[in-house]
Amino acid sequence: MKTPQAPRPPKHYKKHNDRLHHEVELLYEKLLLRKPEHFSYKDMVNVLFAASLFSVLIFNQLLLQLALSLSLQHIIFIVLITTVLLTLEIYYLSYTHIDQRSNRLFGQFWAKRFFTIYGITLCVTTLLIYLYNLDAVAGSLQNVIKIAIATSFPSSIAAGATALAQRF
Repeated sequence: MKTPQAPRPPKHYKKHNDRLHHEVELLYEKLLLRKPEHFSYKDMVNVLFAASLFSVLIFNQLLLQLALSLSLQHIIFIVLITTVLLTLEIYYLSYTHIDQRSNRLFGQFWAKRFFTIYGITLCVTTLLIYLYNLDAVAGSLQNVIKIAIATSFPSSIAAGATALAQRF
């Protein structure tokens, strides 16, 4: 006796099945693998708000006095430490979640995020210095730059962490 075979599904089922399979893969990548997405304007706005919040919170008299007394070596060291910490944040909070790293070089991945985060933070900090009339306290452009770099260190680290970790 011959075993009955199931009827063949219509051809249009294959299209729906492929589409469903693709959508399940996208959900798997987005929810379970937590792959980082491209750095977008939304991320830039998040960095802007985070930098604004943290910059306002760290302005105080002691930090201003310390910033005014910084030497060139201190300023270079602050920028270097900020660069290292932001690079570590970018690597561990975003880049490690990419499957095919050979297709996305770290230098390109890093540059877009680093210059956006640090650039926005420096701009926000400088704007707040002039907004609160701290340039009068500083006395010169060189001192304004010192205050901007000194106060942008903690705010850029915090803004970077909030922008990069929001997906996780």
